[in-house]
Amino acid sequence: MKVTAPLSNDEATNYPAPSSKAARAAIAALLLCTVFGEARATQLYDPPATEGAAVLIPTLSDEEREEQDAARALAGARGGYRAAR
Repeated sequence: MKVTAPLSNDEATNYPAPSSKAARAAIAALLLCTVFGEARATQLYDPPATEGAAVLIPTLSDEEREEQDAARALAGARGGYRAAR
């Protein structure tokens, strides 16, 4: 598309064609979608955590286990303990 420039210096002559703004906006939107799509794909396909990243829960000693059992029995005798299982 050929744009003719006016002869006067008072008017701006370097305006791009109207379609170039739309093309730039479309390219910017596509680039943005590509970046977010790549980031999302990376999140979905990351390898699972290794064994070293696992949280270890310490086991209770026999004494602590007996204390918990006694507390449950006492609460059960009062009617305040309900089995969750």
